[in-house]
Amino acid sequence: MVKMSKLIDCKRGILFSLGLMLLSSVILLLAVLIFHNAQKAEEIIGKLIVLDRVYDLDNSIQKSVSDIFMIKSGISINITNNSVFFEEILPNDNLELLNSSMFGFKNFVENNISNINLTITNVEELPLIVIPQRITYAHKDNWSNVEVVPESMNFNGYSLIIDTDKNVSCVWDVNSGSLNFSLEVRGDVINCDFTSEMIDPSVENEIRIDSIEEGNIMIIKTFDNGKLSINLTRDISIAARTGLLISQPQIDVLASSIVLGLDFKEFGIYEEKKVKII
Repeated sequence: MVKMSKLIDCKRGILFSLGLMLLSSVILLLAVLIFHNAQKAEEIIGKLIVLDRVYDLDNSIQKSVSDIFMIKSGISINITNNSVFFEEILPNDNLELLNSSMFGFKNFVENNISNINLTITNVEELPLIVIPQRITYAHKDNWSNVEVVPESMNFNGYSLIIDTDKNVSCVWDVNSGSLNFSLEVRGDVINCDFTSEMIDPSVENEIRIDSIEEGNIMIIKTFDNGKLSINLTRDISIAARTGLLISQPQIDVLASSIVLGLDFKEFGIYEEKKVKII
């Protein structure tokens, strides 16, 4: 009996030792898992901090570029229900000031944040893109004239208001079609009353605006599947309000020639995007 009792006690001791070893192994494994999870959590938190910083930088830089554009370009952009309007004085004399301000901001950003770059091109035309329709509003001839280029006929028409200090008359030479086109020219005393026509965007349509004192001062054309041009033919100044009629409640305007680059490759972040103006 004594030998049997000792044998049982010995087995119990072995089992207890094995149990302690197993428990120690489990505790060690849990410690390793907790350590690795803590490392992963630290990496995730680090990435989230970087993502948050990139998001803030992105928004801040785009907001700054938008503010510079709105203040320095002399162009007012207004988005209403299903429409976007560009308003400015032509010729627009703000090109040099806008150019200087934009490149000054570019240098400031790139000198202080190595992961950010601003690419600025084509400041002579400064094309703006209406999204999602991809309609480009750009300048020609040292910002004297305007050209609007739709990528496709995915909008309803144009609405133009011209202000001038001349006494004016308007001659319409247009073809009937499906594109809504309205124009009002407000002169000194004699005006061209509001007129709206449905025109054919696939052929050339022309509206001549003449000064009673000086002859022709401006030609407005639509051509080549809906393109629009506003061309001054004399050395005068006008206020032009160019409206695009769009069947889309959500409209953005991007600066096609201003590209923001975000380069945080060590965190898997690299992006280039056109800057949103409004």
